[in-house]
Amino acid sequence: MSNNFNFDEMMNNIKKQIKNGEVNCGSLKDLIEKYKELCFHIQKLLEYAIKNAKGDKDINNLYNEIKDDNIANLCDQLRAYGKRLRDSGVYERFYDKDKKAPAGMTFRLLELSRLGKRDEVFYIILREFATA
Repeated sequence: MSNNFNFDEMMNNIKKQIKNGEVNCGSLKDLIEKYKELCFHIQKLLEYAIKNAKGDKDINNLYNEIKDDNIANLCDQLRAYGKRLRDSGVYERFYDKDKKAPAGMTFRLLELSRLGKRDEVFYIILREFATA
């Protein structure tokens, strides 16, 4: 995060935009991204505080609260990404809707992963996404 970042200033700018009826989706998305980034920085700061203030339950509780929120946000992002993949053509290559089961390609990827053949797994996935 940049040193000249001012969350209050961004909030005031967006409030002015809303008041004037000039709502800009890009600036709202930027504010949300900065907020998420700020939450991760707060989590790192609290981790450091826990190491230095051993046994302080209040700091530990704050850390757990921020950590849980960050985990929930990451899970939501992953869920949204999975939904976008499901709506794309790539999903149909790995899942057979008629059988309601993963396609043979999926089991091949799992088996190659289990055997530690990362290069082959990466190549197969890259090929599937590139041809989608």
